[in-house]
Amino acid sequence: MCLLRCLLGHPLGLNVRNVLWHGFMAPQELPKEYAYLLLVIVGSLRKRLNQCSAVPGEETFNPLYAPSGLPFKLLHRRYLSLEGDSMAVFPDVAESELDTVKHLFRHSTFILPSMVPVWLAAVETVQEKRSGEALALLLPCMEHSLRIVFAHVNGCPERAITAETTVLYTTFDEILSPHLPDGSPNRLKEEIGTSKLEMLLDILVHPEGPKLRAKISHGEVDFSCVPQAFANHVLCMAIAFCAQYTLQSELTMSAIVSRCLAVEEQYVSLFHPISLLKKELLQLVTNLDQWKQITDSPDEHSTTTDQARSSVDAIISHVLQSAQHLEESQIKKALLVKGTTLTPLQDLITLLWQRPLNTLYIPKADLEVVGLLRSIVLNASRSTCQVTMTAGERSGQLKRMELRARQRSNYDRLLSSVAVYHQAMVVVVLLMCESVSHLPLDSGCDQGHIKFLKKVLQFSENFNSLTSPAKNRWAEATTLCHTLFDLDTRHMTSHMTRHQTHDQSHD
Repeated sequence: MCLLRCLLGHPLGLNVRNVLWHGFMAPQELPKEYAYLLLVIVGSLRKRLNQCSAVPGEETFNPLYAPSGLPFKLLHRRYLSLEGDSMAVFPDVAESELDTVKHLFRHSTFILPSMVPVWLAAVETVQEKRSGEALALLLPCMEHSLRIVFAHVNGCPERAITAETTVLYTTFDEILSPHLPDGSPNRLKEEIGTSKLEMLLDILVHPEGPKLRAKISHGEVDFSCVPQAFANHVLCMAIAFCAQYTLQSELTMSAIVSRCLAVEEQYVSLFHPISLLKKELLQLVTNLDQWKQITDSPDEHSTTTDQARSSVDAIISHVLQSAQHLEESQIKKALLVKGTTLTPLQDLITLLWQRPLNTLYIPKADLEVVGLLRSIVLNASRSTCQVTMTAGERSGQLKRMELRARQRSNYDRLLSSVAVYHQAMVVVVLLMCESVSHLPLDSGCDQGHIKFLKKVLQFSENFNSLTSPAKNRWAEATTLCHTLFDLDTRHMTSHMTRHQTHDQSHD
């Protein structure tokens, strides 16, 4: 145990694990004897642990120890899975293009000469489809090079290649932080640009992102099961960084380099909460699109739909005022369509996200609002799925004549209420779009909007509960929708009054 602590675990020891994983050490700086020693230690652990299992009384309180006389069995937690579908952003690096990548790595000042062999070994593992090993090489190398850039632009060259025993290491946590420990701004963003910083935050930091370095370095992922898309993604990021720090005379603008730089220039965060909100909002609209399969009689609810439509019209007008970055004709084309069909809603979401929304280091208050919006959308999506599922089941039972009189009456109430539910979901979608247009928040005047959104969240939770298969309380859900329409109308009226008062005071 003391040997392991000296070798791996203590800052005052060799601390080989942290020094290597954080990219402080070049290959020639670590004698191979240390690797041999680790192999011997790991190989001897089983025998030592079996000896520990026979210690009298230990098995009564320590779950690691097997009962006396039985062989030791170490329980491993399940590996975490990585889904590569979300990483299909960069082009695939063809095997024929890897020589170009190696040439770039050899000539880029982003990579110190002592680290070039590791980078080239990473390319070889990508070529051999060993994605886990490729990430285990690429990520520490990226951290090493970015630490040097970070130290240079922030005027602390002493932090570039040293790992002190008395000072916290300069790792990705500090490199990607908006501020330095002394509170001064981190100048890395100015040096590498917003797009590259967004790429790094996506794969390393965002809670709902893959957090690759943490999972790879802590043994939470089975290397043999890492999708090739992750290795390709990080390799393309490395190409973009190396191209930035390569002299024009040495830079070969091959097809792969050009494609990587083109993607990097247009890169938008994949795992920031605002980006996830957009995906979830589009998924809500897709779920809502399935309601067109529900057959109903328009005559039964035409009056109710007209009442609900007034709330939709009010919020359409408000969105027109809020989205000033778009031409009015664009929004009208997306919104002012009879029945507010779903394709225009999808177009509206796309249009509103055309305005550059800052997803880099946004304030905590904005993140809280985005979390509130995502909760609303999540409940609304569940509700739409529940309505679709229940309607489908009841329709099938009706065709097979399996519905009793009470069930038939309940199904009729659902059919007569679908139009109201549809308008309520349209209002929710429009409110989410309108709320996004408020970001970033201004203090003071937006507190009323936040309170309003909390009431909308309460509606979405209650609507989700009333439409669940266990309840199917369609009449109460209809009443709840009308409550949302009234709430929305009052909020819009109050908002317009405040703005008119504000404008008059400035006149």
